[in-house]
Amino acid sequence: MALVACPECGRMVSPNAEECPHCGAPVKELISQKSLETEPKAESFEKKTTPVEKPLETKDSPKAVEKPKEERPQPTSDNNRTSDAAQPSAAANGATPAPKKSKKGLVITIIVLLLAAIGVGGWFYYNNVYIPEKRDAEAPRYYVMSGIINMRSSPDFDMDNNKIGSLPYGTEIIVYDIVTSAPKPYLYGKYAPKDASGKVIKDKVVEGYLAYDYMATKADFFLLNSIFGNDDARKMLSETRYKKALLSYFKHNHYKGNISKEKMEEYGIDPMATETWQVFCRHEKAKSNNVYRSRKYRKDSKYTDLAVIITNKHSQRRQLLYFIFDDDETFHLLTEQSAPNTGYMKDGTLKLMSIGNGRYEVHVEYE
Repeated sequence: MALVACPECGRMVSPNAEECPHCGAPVKELISQKSLETEPKAESFEKKTTPVEKPLETKDSPKAVEKPKEERPQPTSDNNRTSDAAQPSAAANGATPAPKKSKKGLVITIIVLLLAAIGVGGWFYYNNVYIPEKRDAEAPRYYVMSGIINMRSSPDFDMDNNKIGSLPYGTEIIVYDIVTSAPKPYLYGKYAPKDASGKVIKDKVVEGYLAYDYMATKADFFLLNSIFGNDDARKMLSETRYKKALLSYFKHNHYKGNISKEKMEEYGIDPMATETWQVFCRHEKAKSNNVYRSRKYRKDSKYTDLAVIITNKHSQRRQLLYFIFDDDETFHLLTEQSAPNTGYMKDGTLKLMSIGNGRYEVHVEYE
């Protein structure tokens, strides 16, 4: 048994000794009393007054748990208490709390969506509005030269089941393609009628094929249209071959009809055309007129000859023109000669006389 120090003299004695052999002090009684005084008391619920010494931490000793700071409780509803109790917090599970959505991210998203919408809208406008309008603006205009023409869904002009509609004289066509190498030349284009205010009537717009031989360019059409002095002249010369013959004669001689210089420039008509000539006619049922149709040059001709009188607007001088036509409608000016300043060719009186060397002269009565 280990020796202990005597509480009185400090010398080493047995703990079971009743008295110290050195000084006679009651060792066992003193040691028991001292042991009672140094025994720790039970911890009370009152605030501790004796400071507790913090034990030294070693490498092998467990780390002390830090007591969390006391927070002031916040008032919560019963639902929140139940929810909080049922679900452990993200911090308790060791998970990182999800970051809140920032306003900056929302703004960026809205901007991206707007840019995407603008891009889609721009693409749609470019392909469905800008390109078609640009195409139409740059496409040439042709006009119906015949009294009426059929627009078709295919360039087969011998069929009846491909007709889209009929277009009258003077109808404007926006032309996208011209094929003159086909057995029957044709053009492909769009008919876009307009209302009184000049806006296109969209539900009446159609595209199709038309016979090229019955169409005229913008310059040719408006030059031809200026030649007719009245509506009766247009009706008397309704056949396309007659119009082509007369138009060719005017262009060859640099003549023009009743049209201003401004309109000539706008339509692209030859600015060298200075002399103004026109055709004036009576009603088509009149017995005498300034247009005469008959087969005098060749009795078996497929088409009738054309005799027509043109009048100079300023001098009132008149010329009689006589055209003949091949079976393919190719025209030839057989002769031209002066005509009286007044009077109409009387029906049934015209004669075509040969004067030698392939030359001819017209003899006709006037009234």
